Amino acid sequence: VRKCVREKARTQLICMTQCKYNYYGFTDEDSNITEKHMENFRDVLIKYGAVPSSDQTKIFDHIKACGQQANAKNPQNTEEKCKKLTKYYKCIVDNKTLTFSKYVQAVIKHDKTLNV
Repeated sequence: VRKCVREKARTQLICMTQCKYNYYGFTDEDSNITEKHMENFRDVLIKYGAVPSSDQTKIFDHIKACGQQANAKNPQNTEEKCKKLTKYYKCIVDNKTLTFSKYVQAVIKHDKTLNV
């Protein structure tokens, strides 16, 4: 993921989200967002305390709505795919259902488990 982020930082800054989300299992290499990806996103947010487990259905419904909105577009090139994922992220981290600080804390904790 670090190589991907370094490369994208030089040429396509907007694509850094794609590098990270692919690495975390929140999307695939082609920026597709499936139900399994949305479940992974939900599970990370719950496991690392961004949302309480009692809100599992609420957060999944929110992620799913954002995923459906993002998937409604059919991106034709790399830049459009990256913009799709940025919009997906911004939809999920709306500071109502999920705050930025809670999201960041969960992702940092999750990231540390992947870099063992």
